[in-house]
Amino acid sequence: MNMCPESRVVRQCGKRLRCRLSVARPVRWVSHLEFMGMLTRAVRRTAAPVQYSRGFNPRPQMSFATARPVGLSSEAEFVDFTMQRPYCPDEFGEALDGSMPKGFSVSGCKAVSEDGPSLMAALNAARYELLYEGRVPQLSEWQAALCEFLQRSSIVITRERHNKPDRRLDIRPNIYRLRVSSESCGIRVLADLGLGGENNVRPSELVSALQAVVQECLQATQEVRRPAVHRLEVYRREDNQKISAWCV
Repeated sequence: MNMCPESRVVRQCGKRLRCRLSVARPVRWVSHLEFMGMLTRAVRRTAAPVQYSRGFNPRPQMSFATARPVGLSSEAEFVDFTMQRPYCPDEFGEALDGSMPKGFSVSGCKAVSEDGPSLMAALNAARYELLYEGRVPQLSEWQAALCEFLQRSSIVITRERHNKPDRRLDIRPNIYRLRVSSESCGIRVLADLGLGGENNVRPSELVSALQAVVQECLQATQEVRRPAVHRLEVYRREDNQKISAWCV
């Protein structure tokens, strides 16, 4: 169930503007650092009254919900921008959309409450689409496999960490929901996973854990191709309620 406290949404101009950005498949290999640099240049081109940091190298004050993993396309990259004065969200969103290179776009912009929590602190779940193309199990086999997968009491993975020892984690508690459907191009799995902090589940970790299940269903020596992964949504999961990123 979606829940959106109306008090959190400011419908007129505001000093804190929240934008929803999309990253298309052709540019999915752009890193988060490169994405930030592109966005910084695009903001400068808008000539909008965005607040900048002080110092030798001023940067626009913007905060991200989460860093997008490399190789992931997305339609749910939320960014908050701090403005110098109340500004029209529609005007800023349109200007930002026109200032970004091909493959990146703005699908929405709203003014939100200035005293609300940061996106990174407020959001704790995300929905992903996993699209398996080519030779894959039938829908009925997928349904049976995912049912067995979700009935497991633990799903332990090894998480590689930069300059730190690898860490073994049980990701099962933070796999909230898996749904499967048949599409003309293959099999589509929708996955709701934990986001951020100790609850974070990387889409690549779920894919790796599912791979053995998929291979077993296929009952063949030919390896199943890894799916294309797309982020559909980020949100706050609280007391079985789903709170939109627009409203936190």
